[in-house]
Amino acid sequence: MTYPNQKTPYSKRLDIKTARFEYKYVAKERDEYDIEHWITSHPAGFREVHEPRQVNNVYFDTIDFDAYSENLSGVSARQKYRLRWYGDHTQPRSPALELKLKRNKYGWKFSYPLDELPHFKSTSWTEIKNTIIQQLPESEVSAFEPLVAILMNHYDRRYFCSWDDKIRLTVDLHHAVYDQRLMTTPNGASPSNSPSPLVLELKFHPQDRLLCTEITKDIPLRQSRHSKYAVGANSILS
Repeated sequence: MTYPNQKTPYSKRLDIKTARFEYKYVAKERDEYDIEHWITSHPAGFREVHEPRQVNNVYFDTIDFDAYSENLSGVSARQKYRLRWYGDHTQPRSPALELKLKRNKYGWKFSYPLDELPHFKSTSWTEIKNTIIQQLPESEVSAFEPLVAILMNHYDRRYFCSWDDKIRLTVDLHHAVYDQRLMTTPNGASPSNSPSPLVLELKFHPQDRLLCTEITKDIPLRQSRHSKYAVGANSILS
């Protein structure tokens, strides 16, 4: 996916010191208690560091699904925009537009906090997108402007951290996906028929990769390239 007239080349912002690695694992929701036991009894001393909460996202892509296609084909340099907020999925509160960049195994996330958005139930996607664009830095406008809302999803998330604060771990459950294609206003009422797995993610700095590998050597799951956007897109396209 290429965007013309990008004011600030991403290559100048991708400092290895701010990069992060992610390990992802997928299981059945019925395995929740086994996974929780592995987390809470692990020698790394994982502790819950935040109240559980619902995470909500709207993923944006080109009309040709470029970000989706690049994910499926494993393109080493790719990017993805999503609108994120917490709590009630039908109306964003304290939202932020997030840009996720991937360069091989290295990842970065840039977050742009937004003011309250127009009411989702009575406002068009065009107006919502324009409101977002008005609040973005100039460096992001040309990249975000051509995109359209593809899907909304939400899930329940729990947050853990190792005793030394080097490894962050999240557990996501109860996924729901809402198709936004061809929708004049946001659809938060009619979910698609989408799978709802348990997704465990570990996030850490590249210098802690060996530590994370040691921590996960006995995890009862197989590492995965799981993408919530790709899974959601699969469900609405099938």
